[in-house]
Amino acid sequence: MPPGRHKSGKTTMQDIADKLGISKVSVSKALNGKAGISGELRQTIFSTAREMGYEFIPAEESKRFAFVVSKHFFLETDAFYSEMYYQFNKQCLETGIRTALIIVGNGDLARNVLPPQMQMEEFNGVAVAGEMPDAFLRLLEKPGRPLVLMDFESSAVSACSLLTGNYHWASVITQLLVDQGHKKIGFIGQPGATKSITDRYFGYRRTLLLNHLPFREDWVLVNNDTLTGLYTSNINLPQELPTAFVCHCDMAAYYLLATLNQHGLQCPQDVSIISFDNTRLAETCCPPLTSVGIDTKAFARKALELLNHPELCDGNRRIYLPATLIERQSNGPAKGNQTKRIGAFCVLCSQQKNCIPVPVVKPKPIFLHSLYKNIHHPIESNHLSLGVRKTHSGQTPYGKAGARFPIIPPEWAQEPGSPGPHKP
Repeated sequence: MPPGRHKSGKTTMQDIADKLGISKVSVSKALNGKAGISGELRQTIFSTAREMGYEFIPAEESKRFAFVVSKHFFLETDAFYSEMYYQFNKQCLETGIRTALIIVGNGDLARNVLPPQMQMEEFNGVAVAGEMPDAFLRLLEKPGRPLVLMDFESSAVSACSLLTGNYHWASVITQLLVDQGHKKIGFIGQPGATKSITDRYFGYRRTLLLNHLPFREDWVLVNNDTLTGLYTSNINLPQELPTAFVCHCDMAAYYLLATLNQHGLQCPQDVSIISFDNTRLAETCCPPLTSVGIDTKAFARKALELLNHPELCDGNRRIYLPATLIERQSNGPAKGNQTKRIGAFCVLCSQQKNCIPVPVVKPKPIFLHSLYKNIHHPIESNHLSLGVRKTHSGQTPYGKAGARFPIIPPEWAQEPGSPGPHKP
């Protein structure tokens, strides 16, 4: 039976509205637990209804939880937190609990003010998904009302935190790349932007350190706006490109794939990628991403359990939920540990743009005329630069843009010294 439903008696909602000098709609919203009126007015309507003998099932008997998330995470990045809300709302509906989705804009966070809905309505519990400033979390804290933090933690408030072992899993996937022969591994994400990204970054660094592998600052790339959350493929790649990347989330990996494609590079043939979250994007992009699967259904189930039992949320508890590595096609063995260089001189186009030097061992002539029409470049060098040169038709000298042509035998490949421009 819906909360606030009239059961018997002669008093009507209109009678209550007339006595208080308000609209019948406001009375209906209060008695049915709907949004749109302040908590103070809601209590006044409840008190007046009781005094006038209006019989109803109190709205308090039906719990209502708020799911609070920053616009930065919910609308403008990947589907991880929207999937988390979907699972949370679904499980609440199955148990007769109502939910309110409250998306907090950057302006409210900057001014440190609650959205109007949080100020006007009463909730039995609050779940916060995605990291928020401590000052804002304090506004959400209320004595006797459980507060659950999903996918982050904070010592500034008394709340239960549901977490993934980000540090551990970043170390695991970096080690997987090391085991596949990768010695030059980069990271996509802004350390310090969130606790999750920072934990993943240090897990990556830990594995490099334990395996005595090099770390370079220019191998840590950021392909999103840390304020808005918007991603872009328009980033500068380092001249010496790693053979593999650990990405802090699937969306970051997706845009990295686009960047690599713009430079004529393929995944995993040229660069391997492993990411986090295992969203639907990981399944549908090309190639499908190997990703650490975080069970949003388990997050929702545990959050609902904690909100329904406030005694379990006493103090600052950290609860780690299991994750699973879902292996797909975005990573593979390192190809001879060759070094890819971006922006080197190309003997075909004579430009420093989107070119990849391929080192060779034997200083013997190679005649390109057998491979390309109208090109005759005898080359006597330890390093041959081959680039992707697009024509007005979008084609390269060897056909479709981004294609590969095996002109250098694999057994000739070696670590380059300092390849420079070749002058035929």
